[in-house]
Amino acid sequence: MKEQSIIEVRESRPVWESLETFARHGVQRLLQQLLEEEVEQVLGRRRYERHDGVDPTPGYRNGFGKPRRLSAMAGTITVRRPRVRGLEARFESRLLPLFKRRTEEVGRLLPELYLHGLAHGDFDLALRGLLGAAAPLSAPSIARLKAGWQAEYETWKRRRLDELEPVYVWADGIYVKAGLEKDKAAMLVVIAALRDGRKVVLAVESGSRESTESWAALLRDLKARGLRAPRLLVADGHLGIWGAVGSVFPTVREQRCWNHRLVTAVRRGAATDRGGEAIQEGGARDGGHLEDPADRRAALPPTGRARVPAGGRRGRGVRRWSAGAAGQREGRRLISFTHFLTRPLARAGARDLV
Repeated sequence: MKEQSIIEVRESRPVWESLETFARHGVQRLLQQLLEEEVEQVLGRRRYERHDGVDPTPGYRNGFGKPRRLSAMAGTITVRRPRVRGLEARFESRLLPLFKRRTEEVGRLLPELYLHGLAHGDFDLALRGLLGAAAPLSAPSIARLKAGWQAEYETWKRRRLDELEPVYVWADGIYVKAGLEKDKAAMLVVIAALRDGRKVVLAVESGSRESTESWAALLRDLKARGLRAPRLLVADGHLGIWGAVGSVFPTVREQRCWNHRLVTAVRRGAATDRGGEAIQEGGARDGGHLEDPADRRAALPPTGRARVPAGGRRGRGVRRWSAGAAGQREGRRLISFTHFLTRPLARAGARDLV
């Protein structure tokens, strides 16, 4: 009796251990198929199909280009771009343009990793672990990307601001823990609300712990590039920004950020309040409109004593105001925005913003 020489082989199916490889190969086959269909659409016929004798579509296939590695979020795949000759214009694939080695998502991932503190030498090891050993990335390529980002930032930082009409401006320092230094780096950020309702980022600059000199240099640069003086500047209680804005934009009203003020009060503890009515949030009465200057003065907390915010309990989350002129100045900064609420905003025009 002859032995059976044909063995039935079951269809290979992916398992958990090979799921990543299976998905990557599936993406590779799909992309190669889409590249073939793109060429078929341009030539008007399939591969190995002869063209018609009457008014045929120009162009013909000319094999494939060299294998190209493409890094995507699913990993690194290898494809071959079909080549086309005989066309009036050079054929360029819209699906896989020339010289592209990574998708847009991978390109956005690289600056995020850099901003989180990943060093140049760590990029190669980290990305090959995420995208595969064949990822076309190296320390020199990351250095070139960094140089490109720096050039884009320098161009953005030198742009003119003459056409902007800022009304409100927010300024704050953000501390980023990056690098080996013990102290965090301070990033000075300025955002403006324009007259047409848009918000734009005016500046992102490194500074020396929000010092007056750092803020003044930043504001002077904005003014030199054509920025008009805004109506109101909102910032926290750091003295650096207030000293700088007074010297660069002396006509700007100063508004203390309520969020920073309340968070600081809660963080630093409570001071007992022995009387007085509560200030509503925003420092306003009658639905947020302090139309009478006397109401604005009445909304100021008394010198040397703090009032309890609306809805809060006495003795908790409130810090005593500084005595004397400093307390009065701090109180005025908390309600500076009321100068712009003398009328409902829907009826307020540019001449009402005074």
